[in-house]
Amino acid sequence: MRKFYMLFIAVLAMACQSDDSGSSSASKLKMGHQKFVPGNLDSRPCVTTYGQFSEEYNLNKREFFMMRYTENSGFDGIQLFVYFTGDDVSGTYDISPTRAHRTATVMASHQAYEGIAVEGSVVIQDLGNGKYHIEFPGQLHMQSIFGGTDSFALSGSYQGNFFETLYPNHF
Repeated sequence: MRKFYMLFIAVLAMACQSDDSGSSSASKLKMGHQKFVPGNLDSRPCVTTYGQFSEEYNLNKREFFMMRYTENSGFDGIQLFVYFTGDDVSGTYDISPTRAHRTATVMASHQAYEGIAVEGSVVIQDLGNGKYHIEFPGQLHMQSIFGGTDSFALSGSYQGNFFETLYPNHF
């Protein structure tokens, strides 16, 4: 499972190659005790919109992906999946393992630990033209995905341009 997860991160990193569009960003994200500024290694944050994700509930799904590389911790990344109805992704999402309207799933890797948030919220604003503001209003406690006791905190906000991709309806 861990190898699959790392392969998935590597593939997304390649897909999020920078196009040198000169986009500005502002990061106030903290992962553990370190500031998290995504987008180095010639990559930038990505957002993927999946048309109608669930036929039964008419849900749309959007995935936000941010990563960075540092000498100390290697690859760090944040994956944020949000589920909503309609066309506007802007709003406040409760973090939940269920896929329902206005819920979100947050996964992150930091210093070789993979974690998932089990409670909290995230606020997303679509600022237009591929620019988003994402904020974690409280500190998220990221619990180990692989059953260990290791954990870390995720907090703060990020605003910047995201490389956008679109997938048609699927279920």
